[in-house]
Amino acid sequence: MTTPANRPTYGSLLSARLNIPGTSLKVKGKIPQHSPKVFERTQKANTTMSSKPGIHSFTCPGITLSYTIKGFGQLLIIQAAGWGISSQYLQIGLQPLEAHFTLVYPEPRGSGGSSRPENLSDMSSADMANDIERLRQHLGLEKIDLLGHSNGGTIALDYAERYPDKVQKLLLLTHDLYGYDDSANWQRFIE
Repeated sequence: MTTPANRPTYGSLLSARLNIPGTSLKVKGKIPQHSPKVFERTQKANTTMSSKPGIHSFTCPGITLSYTIKGFGQLLIIQAAGWGISSQYLQIGLQPLEAHFTLVYPEPRGSGGSSRPENLSDMSSADMANDIERLRQHLGLEKIDLLGHSNGGTIALDYAERYPDKVQKLLLLTHDLYGYDDSANWQRFIE
């Protein structure tokens, strides 16, 4: 059970600003250099799963889930919005990260190559958060780095609340945290 003591805080959701060649982002800082242990851990994880770049799938009770792997480096799971749109828009937009990370794009249930459950009440963000846990188990990973975009941020945050001990890093991209005013941080970022 998640308690306020182990729930991710806004500060823990912030990611280091990345210096990504070929982008027009105003950035501060550098992409962290990964130690050989991170590389070895990524390679070990990649040997226990369908890790070759491309589209993969696995079946769990009542549903088949699809995911795409691109890039090379530390593993990062990218959660799409989950309301019928596939992860294709993120695969295009985040392509520069492929030079630094192995990106895993799960297709939300009912979109891309993932099937829709027979019972439509099983299409909630909570169900999709549980799909991330199914994917983590399928990949044989102890902990994951997770990025959620838009409503995918809601799914990622729900995952982090349900499985806080399984999240190493969490990044919410263009996601609203209701009740939190982030305008001062945003202003500092763009200056």
